[in-house]
Amino acid sequence: MGIYSVVNPSGKRRYGISYSYFDENGEKKWKRKIIGTKKDAEAEQEKIKRGDLLRGIFADLTRQKIPSMNQMCDQFWKGYGKELKAVSTTKSFLKAFKKQWGDRSINEIDRATVSAYAKKLLDNGRAIGTVRRQLGLLRFIYAWTAQQLNIELENPAEKVLKFLSPEVRRKLRNETNQRILQYFTEDEFRRMVEVCNDDERRVILWAYLSLMRKSEILNARWEDIDQDRKVLRIPFTKTEIPREIPFRGELHNILDELGWKDAGPIFKRVWLFRPEGFYRLLKKAGIEKAPQKGFHRLRHSGATHLLKIGVNPLVVQKIGGWTDPKILFQTYAHLGQNIGDKAAAIEALGNYSLQILYRSSEEPITQPTEITSPFPS
Repeated sequence: MGIYSVVNPSGKRRYGISYSYFDENGEKKWKRKIIGTKKDAEAEQEKIKRGDLLRGIFADLTRQKIPSMNQMCDQFWKGYGKELKAVSTTKSFLKAFKKQWGDRSINEIDRATVSAYAKKLLDNGRAIGTVRRQLGLLRFIYAWTAQQLNIELENPAEKVLKFLSPEVRRKLRNETNQRILQYFTEDEFRRMVEVCNDDERRVILWAYLSLMRKSEILNARWEDIDQDRKVLRIPFTKTEIPREIPFRGELHNILDELGWKDAGPIFKRVWLFRPEGFYRLLKKAGIEKAPQKGFHRLRHSGATHLLKIGVNPLVVQKIGGWTDPKILFQTYAHLGQNIGDKAAAIEALGNYSLQILYRSSEEPITQPTEITSPFPS
C-alpha cells in the first residue's frame, strides 16, 4: 500500500492510494484510487490499514477463509484492540483466549465450549464482573471478524451465562447481590477519613459526596466548572453519557481549599488512587481488606447513604450516572423518597457526612425526614 501523485492538465497535483486485496475467490487484486490532497490520501490510507473499508488486515487469511483463534486475536489487536480504553485488560483477555483455544478454527468453537470456559473461570474464583467482561470482548471480536471478512459467523459468546446450570446461575445471582450491597459503614468511613492527610481527605470526601468514578475524578478539570450554575461538567463517562455534578456545601468547601484555578486537573494523583495505596489506607484505618472494598466502593457508599437518608432513587441515579435504575429501585426503594433534587441531595449527604465525622460515638446519627431544596432543579 502506498501514496502516489498525479498532475492534471491545469497543473494541479492530486494524491491517491494504491493497495492490494484478495477477492472472494482468493485471487490477489490491485486497486488505485484518486483521493485529493495529500492529507486526505494519508487519512484514507490509515483508514484502510485499520480495516474499516476492506478486509485489509485479513487479506492473508482470505484464502483459508476462516481464521484460527490465534489469528483472530492477533488481527483484532492489530486492527482495533489498541484503540480501546482498557488496553492492558484487553491484552490479558486476548492472551487467555489464545491459551484456551489456540489454533482451533473459530467456527469450531460453539456455545457449549464457551460456557464450559466461563464455568471454569467461575470455579477458579474469578469475579462475575471479570467473566462478563471476557465474554463481552469475545462476543465483540466474533462480530468484528465476521464484518471484516464479510462472512456469516455464529457467535458462540452470545447469552452464554443463560446456558449455565441453574446451580451456577443461582450462585452468580447471590454473588452479584452481595457485591451490590457491600459498602463502607459510617464507622469505617469515619475511621478512613481520620487517618488521611489533607490531599487524601479531599479525594475521599469528593468521591463519596459526588458519586464520581475514579477515572472521572482523575480527569476532572477546572475548565469544566460552571461557577454561575455551580456545577462540574463530566464530558467523558463510562456510559458515554455526559452529566453534571452540583457542588454544594462540602464539595464547594473542597474546591475553596484547593484554590480556584482557570485550567488544569482539579486533583493531584495521590497514591490512594492505586489499588495497593488504597488498601494501605484501609489497613491504616483498621478496616479489613476485601476485593469489593476498593476505591470504587466510596461511590457505592455515597449512593447507599443518600438512599438511607431518604433521597429519591431517580435522583441518585442522575447524580451517579447509572443507566439502569432497576437495581436502585429493587434494593433501596423502601428507604424513602423525600429528597427530589440533585443539589439538595448532595448538600444533605454533606451534612450527613459531617455527622459521621464529628459526632461523638454515643450520639445517634439523625436522618432528615424531608428536605426542601433552596436551588432550582
